[in-house]
Amino acid sequence: MWKNLLLTLVCWTGAVSCARNFYIDYDRDTFVKDGQDFRYVSGSVHYFRILEPYWNDVLKKARMMGLNAITTLVIAKLCAVGIASIFHRI
Repeated sequence: MWKNLLLTLVCWTGAVSCARNFYIDYDRDTFVKDGQDFRYVSGSVHYFRILEPYWNDVLKKARMMGLNAITTLVIAKLCAVGIASIFHRI
C-alpha cells in the first residue's frame, strides 16, 4: 500500500513522468514497454482440467515462474450447448 501511495505522490508532484506506452519497434524486431525492451513469456492453462478453487493458485504460480501472459482453450462443445439454448429461445 505504501509503495502505491508513494508512487502516486511522486507522480502527482511531477517528479517522475507517469506516461506509460507500449509499441513495436520494427527496426529492432522487439516490443517496447515504457521505454525498455519487453519479451512475452506465455504459458497455457486448460481451465477445464483444474478445479475452480485452484485457478487463482495456478495463475499465481505461473506468475512466479516468470510468465506474463496466459493462453487458454475454449471448448466449443461446452459453448455450443449455451449458444444452442439461446437460439432455441429466439
